[in-house]
This record gives sequence, C-alpha cells and structure tokens, in this order.
Amino acid sequence: MISVLTLFQTVQDLARKEQKGYQSAVEFTRKLKLAELNLLDYFHRLYERDQEVVDSVAPLIARATLDVVEGVVTKPPDYAHRVSIASVELANDCNGTIVKTQRPCYYLRRNQVDEIVSDAVAFPSVEAGRYYHYFEEDKIKVIPVVESLKISMSYFRYPVYGVFQQTVEEVGGEDVFSFDAASSTNLEWPETVMPYLVAMLLVEVGVEIQDPGLAQYGLAVLAEKERRDLQ
Repeated sequence: MISVLTLFQTVQDLARKEQKGYQSAVEFTRKLKLAELNLLDYFHRLYERDQEVVDSVAPLIARATLDVVEGVVTKPPDYAHRVSIASVELANDCNGTIVKTQRPCYYLRRNQVDEIVSDAVAFPSVEAGRYYHYFEEDKIKVIPVVESLKISMSYFRYPVYGVFQQTVEEVGGEDVFSFDAASSTNLEWPETVMPYLVAMLLVEVGVEIQDPGLAQYGLAVLAEKERRDLQ
C-alpha cells in the first residue's frame, strides 16, 4: 500500500524544486486517478506481451465465477482487462450431487465469431468441450449457448483510487492547509510502483525527470494517453 500523503509530499517537494508551483488537493486527486489508470493499462500491456502477471500488479488481479444466462455474462463492476476465462459445466451425478467440469473457453475478437461458428473443425461444441467467448459492450458472450454453465475468470480490476483531501483554516489572516486523513484514501498499489506514479505526476506538471528509465516510462504513458484521446 502507498500512503497518499507520502506520494503528495514527494511530488510537491520535487515540483517545488523545479518551480512548478502548488497543486490543490482536487487537482492532485484528479491527476492521480489518471496516473493509476495509465499504470494499470501499462501492466496489462506487459501481460499481453509476456503472458505473465508481474508482482507489482498482483494485488489488482481478481477472480470470479459467474453465471452464464442464455449465453451472456455481465462483467463485474470492477472489471478492467481480461486475464483468462474458462467454462464450467454443471451436471448432476447419480446421487444428485452437482459435478463441475472445467473446459477451455477460447477468446475471439468480435469479427472472428461468424468464421468460427461456420468452421467445420473448430466450431463451438458441447460434446467436444469447446467453448468460446467474446466481448460486446459491457457483456461477455459465450458460445455455444447451453444451460447450466458458468465461467471462471481472472481479470485486472480497477483499483480503489487514491484520494488526497485537506482541511483549511485561517491562521493570522492566512489559509493553513492540513492533511485530512479521515477523508483521504491510500493507494492499493505496492510501494514498488511509487517511482512510476511519481514520474507520471511530475511529467504532468512539466518537471523533467533525471532518471532516463522513469522519464521514458512517464512520457510513453502520457503519449499513449494522448493517442487514445485523439481516437
């Protein structure tokens, strides 16, 4: 876990040294949420490249078993990116006990669905234990459509975002700001990712990062954000 107060103080101290001015609590919290989203996207891209979840994002990997209703699954509200999905067949044995059998549930892009359905070899089949899934808006579609089916999935979930709050009181005619711990929220991320968050937040306010690796990372994430905003 990362202390939101420590993160704020670190960013403010480094920004002040570069004469980049003061960020309000509201502005800092807004930029922090964007930085957390960008960091999550970054680790998801690493996973897609290497097919391995790194320790830094492990706390944000969630697992769930969900009902498939007429071939449709509603995504969990905290769902961000897919890691893996398997189908779980349900059947009663001779004693009336529910038996669960896990089968592969392969991922399809939406434009591949018609091709797979008509494929003479790879078509969806309950008998062959061959299931597929694809995404359509906020739903997960599973084929073939059968009764008594669940999916077991692991996924990147959105974090509980860090929130930095302050109280203000007038002392000697000047506003004095104090950290409001009761209204603030620490970050779920492990401390190992704090340098990356600091780098992104500093780049946002125009501070040049001296560490080449962190600078490249921070700028790359911001460039990717700008590219997505233009799409």
